[in-house]
Amino acid sequence: MEKKSVVLPNTPSKLCDIAALRQQLDAIERNEKNNINGNISLEKIKKQCDMLQKETMDKLFLTTQKQVDAQKSKEFIIKRTKEIHEVMQAINNTELVDVCFLLDCTSSMQKYIDEVKDRILETVKLLKTRFSFLNIRLAFVGYRDLDLSEEEQFSILDFTDENQFYTFISTVVCKNGGDACEDVLGGLQRTINLNWQQPVRILIHIADGPSHGRRYHDLADVCDYYLTHDDNGAIGYRLIHELVELGVRYFFGRLAHHTDKMIEQFITYTEGRMAIEQIDVGDFKNLLPFIVDTITHSISRATVSLLKNYPVLNENLPGTHNTSKSSIQRSIVFDEKEPIWANIPPKQVKVIKYECNANLRCKEIIQSLTLKVADNPFAEGALRLAYYGSMLFKGQWGKFVLKEYKSVTNGENTKEKYLQMLDCQTVADYLAQEFNKLSPINNSTAMIKKIKFIMTKLVFMPQGAE
Repeated sequence: MEKKSVVLPNTPSKLCDIAALRQQLDAIERNEKNNINGNISLEKIKKQCDMLQKETMDKLFLTTQKQVDAQKSKEFIIKRTKEIHEVMQAINNTELVDVCFLLDCTSSMQKYIDEVKDRILETVKLLKTRFSFLNIRLAFVGYRDLDLSEEEQFSILDFTDENQFYTFISTVVCKNGGDACEDVLGGLQRTINLNWQQPVRILIHIADGPSHGRRYHDLADVCDYYLTHDDNGAIGYRLIHELVELGVRYFFGRLAHHTDKMIEQFITYTEGRMAIEQIDVGDFKNLLPFIVDTITHSISRATVSLLKNYPVLNENLPGTHNTSKSSIQRSIVFDEKEPIWANIPPKQVKVIKYECNANLRCKEIIQSLTLKVADNPFAEGALRLAYYGSMLFKGQWGKFVLKEYKSVTNGENTKEKYLQMLDCQTVADYLAQEFNKLSPINNSTAMIKKIKFIMTKLVFMPQGAE
């Protein structure tokens, strides 16, 4: 506001002049007062504008950060979904199976070949009830002795479906061998020559006689017409290593002790790169369970191996830390002896347990229990400590075990961590119970082993430790 200059006369001559002067002075005072008030109001407005601008910038930053975080989460979910799909596909691929039956086809083995023929369709049907994505191809290599022609010495069917396998094996006839040993190495060579394709590859070898060659048995010389066969072990070594390179899982159905030295030699040839599992078959009626268990275990092991080594399953969610390197564990004193429970005061605790429904949704149930817990753990695992505990239930004290995470950093020993574990355990128990309701196929001699999960509960201790 512009100030006006006022010129005062040296001596006022009239009262009217004084009154006019007073009016002018009042006007000047009002103007000055308005200027001061205006400056104050302007300063307030500037401060409010600055605050508003700062708030706006802060909100804009937070909004931008949320958008960035949301985009990162979206990208992570897309990436994770893709990876989980890849894992599931890889797991399904463990049910793509090639199984070759390598059998001694001399006279003493006819009943075992007939058993394979009579039960193979039932076996595949049973396996398909266990593994919903099972795609199994079957092959057959039957071997006899070295004194026969190639056509007579071997009966070979490359990988095919169970129906063609059944048709082929129905035509296989066992022939009498001249001595106690057979051309096992020739059978292995024909096995290697098959068209192996599926990720899980299984060789089921059943025989009651060893390979020719002194290094493969302890029989009398008259029992082996080709005693110097593979004298230096070069043929057997090469064949076993070719099986190793093919990734074949070798299972041997043991019928007699005469084959023990041969299998021991084969195991030596592997140099620890492949396990050859020897299983006593004994009575030919045990053949079907042997076949079912062999294929089941092979698929299960392939799945476990996949889950252990698949990198997707070892990553952490955004915002979490890899605890393998940075977690801090407490100083722990172990006491392996069970405590004297009379010396430990009881505690009233809150306990959470879950119940799972058919939709695999868990319902939380809260209980109040009286417990006694040992002061120190008696054992430890890779991640958790184990404590002795005693619980009062229906007027009786019963023993149980409590487990607690060792690490105290990076959110490992938290309620959320335990609830997540409780949820997984409850769902696993529900699925196990559903599996246990399955019955073997009619007239099947195979046994479906029951699965049992120990039900867990989450205990909140009074001092706040979870």
